[in-house]
Amino acid sequence: MQKSPITKKALLFSLLFSIFITGVLFIFHLGKNSTIVVFCDVGQGDGTYIRIQNKIDVIVDAGPDNGTMLSCLGKYMPFFDKQIEIAILSHPQSDHYGGLKSIIERYKIKQLYISDRDNSNKSFSELLQKIVRQQGQISVMRAGQYISALDSNFYFYWPPSYLISKNGFSIIKNSDDNIYSSVFSFTEKGHTILFTGDTPASLIAHSIKNTHVSPFILKVSHHGSKNGTSQELISLAHPFLAVISVGKKNTYGHPAKEVLAIFQALKIPVRRTDEEGDIIIRL
Repeated sequence: MQKSPITKKALLFSLLFSIFITGVLFIFHLGKNSTIVVFCDVGQGDGTYIRIQNKIDVIVDAGPDNGTMLSCLGKYMPFFDKQIEIAILSHPQSDHYGGLKSIIERYKIKQLYISDRDNSNKSFSELLQKIVRQQGQISVMRAGQYISALDSNFYFYWPPSYLISKNGFSIIKNSDDNIYSSVFSFTEKGHTILFTGDTPASLIAHSIKNTHVSPFILKVSHHGSKNGTSQELISLAHPFLAVISVGKKNTYGHPAKEVLAIFQALKIPVRRTDEEGDIIIRL
C-alpha cells in the first residue's frame, strides 16, 4: 500500500516548521545579553550557575555527587556550549565539589579557582589532576585578588594570604576546613552578590568589615547554619535579599531558626532552594 502524499507533505511541513521555530528561539536567545544567576537546587549542598551577558559560563561550587548540578546546567546552559570558562570552588568539601566529577565528563573547565589545594583529600586531588589533564588551568585565590569577565568581576575577601602557602596549601591545620572557605563578591551592572561558601560568620564579618561591599544578594553561608550567620554580619552587609541553598528535610536542621529570625527582624526577604527549587535572578 502506498503512503498518502498528504501525510508526507504534512510530515515535511511539521519538520520544517519545527526547524524554523527552533531557529527563531535560538536567535532570540543569542540576542539577549542579560546576565542570569541560577542558585541550583542541588539538595544539601551548594551550586550556582552564572551566564554572563550570554557569553561566559561560570559555576560557583558544584553541589554533591548526585547529578543535580549537571542537571541544572543542562536546563540553563545552551545545549551547544560545552565549555565552562570559570569554575570557582569555595572549599574542598564534597557537598560543594562532588558534582564536578560528572560535570567534567560533559564540559571542559577552562579555568578553575580554588581556596586550598588540600592534598590530604584524595578524591579532591584526583579531581584536580583530571582537570589538568584536560588542559584546564588551576589557580589558588587569596584575599585581594580578582577575576575579570567582560564588564563583571569577582573580588576575593577571604582567605588571606597568610593562611595559604605559595604552593596553594593551607598553612595552619585546623579541624574546621570551613575557615579556608572563600568569601568573594560577583558584581555586574552595579549589582553585587556576596558568596560565602561555608565560612563562619565571624570570619566573613572580619573580611568585609573595612570594605565598601554592599551586596544586593547575600548567599547565606553554610546552608543557613547557626555559625554561618550573625546579627553583626547582616548589619554589616545589609543585603536586600538572602538566598539559602539547603536540602529538604535535611538531618542538620538547616536553616537554623535563629538565622531565619535575624533576617525576619531586619525585614530581609529569604529565598530557599528547598522551598522553591532553582532560584533564578536576572541582572
